[in-house]
Amino acid sequence: MIGYFSTVEKSQRKDLLCFKNDHYHPSNMVVSCVGDFKEEELIPFLKNKIKNLSSDKFNLQRKAPSALGGISVCVEKKNLEQSHLCIGFRSPSYLSEQRFAVDIINVILGANMSSRLYEEIREKRGLCYDISTEVKRYKDSGAFIIHLGLDKIKIMVALNSILRELARIKGKEVPFKELVRAKDYFLGQMTMSLERPQGRMFYFADSYIHLGKIYSLEDVKKKVEVITPQDIKHLAKDIFTFNNMCISCVGDVTGVLDDKIRKTANDFARNY
Repeated sequence: MIGYFSTVEKSQRKDLLCFKNDHYHPSNMVVSCVGDFKEEELIPFLKNKIKNLSSDKFNLQRKAPSALGGISVCVEKKNLEQSHLCIGFRSPSYLSEQRFAVDIINVILGANMSSRLYEEIREKRGLCYDISTEVKRYKDSGAFIIHLGLDKIKIMVALNSILRELARIKGKEVPFKELVRAKDYFLGQMTMSLERPQGRMFYFADSYIHLGKIYSLEDVKKKVEVITPQDIKHLAKDIFTFNNMCISCVGDVTGVLDDKIRKTANDFARNY
């Protein structure tokens, strides 16, 4: 989200230039280079380009997000052929030691066609064509998001089924074989990404900017391999708190849907 219509409309050229001057300078920059290059030529070249630029340090101000104040439901009526349902929870930041465990939960629940939600909601029940999960991470917080597109008459059945799957991963340890498959998938995807020069370049820059260190594939493997079924269960309990979740729905729906969603969410909050 980049803002509201009112805030975007008020933005002027001078505002963009001020932002650029505050943030885009050498002291706030990382250069990542991968490929057939000569380091002894590249480093002097970059130093020569950078030395003539301003490098005043800028202290980035940040504010932690406010705590969620209970269940939040937003329903918007739009003339769409397909409705869209989204369920969101707070999750750990990219600085958390649990960041890899979150990735494994993401794989187990919805990151591929063998995931629990894909199997249950799409394959078994035929409630949607596609369902997926996504993890977003920031310095002081994160988000775990579930999204699906479906027919409006199937929204409540799908919501109940999704929340039951979340209750299951909170209440019962993931079988060892399923956990191993999720780890293999996660590490396999990462390995394939690092085989591409562009993938390595982005990974190095992202890791250094966010963590101040470039973690090798072996470093990541060591951290992923020690994750246990108990770790997954405990983290799932922390993330999927039904009394603090956000649910949004956009589509050709009626106002009654808001009350139905809220009632279902409250029922799960009381029972799980």
